[in-house]
Amino acid sequence: MAPHPGIKIFLLTENVGLANRVRELTEKVSSFFTVGTSLSELKLFFRINTDPRNAVIADVYHSEIDQLQSVLKTFGHPAIPGWIAVSSFAGYEKASEALQQGASYYISVQPGPEVLLPVYIQKLIAQSEEIWEKQEIEKKLRESERNYRTLTENSNDLIMRFDREFRHLYVNPITTHYLGIDYREFIGKTHKELGFKKEDYEYWEAQIDQVFKTGKPFKQPSAVFDEKIWFDWSLIPEFDENGEVVSVLSYSRDITEIIKTQKALKESEEKLRILNATKDRLFSIIAHDLRGHVGGAMSLAQYLHADLEQFNSHELKEMLGLLHGSLSATFELLEDLLIWARSQKNEIVFTPEVFLLHPLVDKQIELAADLALKKNVRLLNEVPEETRVLADRTMLATVLRNLLSNAIKFSFDKGRVWIKSRQYNGHLELQVQDEGQGMPPEMAERLFIPGEFVTTPGTHKEKGSGLGLIICHELVHRHGGNIEVVSQPGKGTTVTVYLPDEVRNTAPLPVAENPGTPVSN
Repeated sequence: MAPHPGIKIFLLTENVGLANRVRELTEKVSSFFTVGTSLSELKLFFRINTDPRNAVIADVYHSEIDQLQSVLKTFGHPAIPGWIAVSSFAGYEKASEALQQGASYYISVQPGPEVLLPVYIQKLIAQSEEIWEKQEIEKKLRESERNYRTLTENSNDLIMRFDREFRHLYVNPITTHYLGIDYREFIGKTHKELGFKKEDYEYWEAQIDQVFKTGKPFKQPSAVFDEKIWFDWSLIPEFDENGEVVSVLSYSRDITEIIKTQKALKESEEKLRILNATKDRLFSIIAHDLRGHVGGAMSLAQYLHADLEQFNSHELKEMLGLLHGSLSATFELLEDLLIWARSQKNEIVFTPEVFLLHPLVDKQIELAADLALKKNVRLLNEVPEETRVLADRTMLATVLRNLLSNAIKFSFDKGRVWIKSRQYNGHLELQVQDEGQGMPPEMAERLFIPGEFVTTPGTHKEKGSGLGLIICHELVHRHGGNIEVVSQPGKGTTVTVYLPDEVRNTAPLPVAENPGTPVSN
């Protein structure tokens, strides 16, 4: 048997003959051997040799034998399980005392039993190494646990551990910041017991339960507090030595800013799409509608200029009326284009004031009188004279002009258009109602979609750009209000504008049974 270079032997004895005999016997297992006559020398030995591959042998008749176990525990490696007691002859009484004092083995070095000494040394070292390995593993586990806790408790990500009843086994401190509950309050409780919303905790528990059942990880974005905070949520199964899921680790990283950025990108893409669609529509308006109005006016003016003398006064008046109508349409279209362009550049100054609504409606009816006269359409101002409105006067006039123009356009000959209002439940409701051709509900729903320009011919085949209602929608929204269209084919249309209101001094406005039925005050 070759000596083991890693095993170091210390013999505590004052018996030279015993020392020589033990040295001779241990040469088979160790190349390092030292003899000490006192425990002080053993202490020095331990200071120099700090690993667990140290075998201590002591003479059972040494004067300090009763203190050996204490020195071994205090100064020796914690993995050393004990020591070996020896004697020159079979002194069983002393041997019994040594075993009681902590010796692992006893042997007499007389011929015969001495062959067991190397075996005992190797057994002692084997026990020492086994203990040492176990201690090293435990040390690494403790260090790993310490590192894990340092990582989790200083992490900005939410880390939780759940049992099968969805109780919290572990929660890291950052949870308090995100969820507003002291993280220590979570331990041993479910989300239900902590007062979370039912729809939230039922969804969380369903996903955790699925991980317990399948043993497969789960990962997806999840929101809390009505989508104010978004997490990249992961659930990881934790297994025991039998492969059973004993707990589920939850790991949540805050991705709120990422989600906001993604939403902003989508909104930007949608705005770009709308701008492109609007640009195309505006080019179409300029290329066809505006060009058509101007071209028609130029042709008529050229015709009049070339043969003015051949027309009598009646014919001349009729042709000038056509020219006036064409130029008026051109002017209105240009006005709408300019208003829309200014609104897109935020160049329209919003100046709200409180004023009487009835005179403003009268003025718009006066401006639309010529257009209404062509179809013999009656424009009826049924706004109570005392009604006041908080609005930008110019913007509201533009809204009324466009709504009246549309109502006349889609009215039948000898039809009626009503302008009404009521102040109700914290806002003013301003209605423009006709009994004209109306439109399908699906078309009405598309009227104010950004980028959409819904157009349909009027009852006299009048053309439109679709821009007027878009302008009305934007100007009403500048007031913090809303606009709504209710329509039925063949029965008419009611457009209602809702504006914030501070004054309530009129009776409620009765609601018509259908959009084509006038509402009487």
